[in-house]
Amino acid sequence: MAAKDLFHDAVRMALEKEEWVITDDPLKVELGGAKFEADSLRSRKGDNSEMDKLDFYRQCIQDILSEYASIPVSNGKIDTHLIFDVQRDRYQVVNIGWDGYRRVHGCVLHLDIIDGKIWVQHNATEMRIGHELVAMGVPKEEIILGFQAPQFREYTEFGVA
Repeated sequence: MAAKDLFHDAVRMALEKEEWVITDDPLKVELGGAKFEADSLRSRKGDNSEMDKLDFYRQCIQDILSEYASIPVSNGKIDTHLIFDVQRDRYQVVNIGWDGYRRVHGCVLHLDIIDGKIWVQHNATEMRIGHELVAMGVPKEEIILGFQAPQFREYTEFGVA
């Protein structure tokens, strides 16, 4: 018998008894071609404060960037570093190392939380990070593609600022 069968219903009932709302069961997320499935996504009933929203956004950003950084760079001797400045809500993935005789040092992903919205400031990956955030439950209008010129943001499917 699978572990989910043994514990899933008991945990779900306990959470619902504590007035938690199960929003997805199971929650299915695709990240960089890999598919993940979580038993459930939970949010406390009535807890929609700005701080809860920001904590949720911080966790989403950190999860996505950590997952990306866990994939080794295939060429050269390049290390991937995570930079999380939670106090100022700035998050980056930086590659540092050597590819043969070529020095590699640069920001690959940069996200900020500004005025309660997630700003994708730089994305030098193939990952569609805005879509990954939406799949995690972040509303599209709360995601700003900061690398797009302000006059063109209204033509994206995301927020304008």
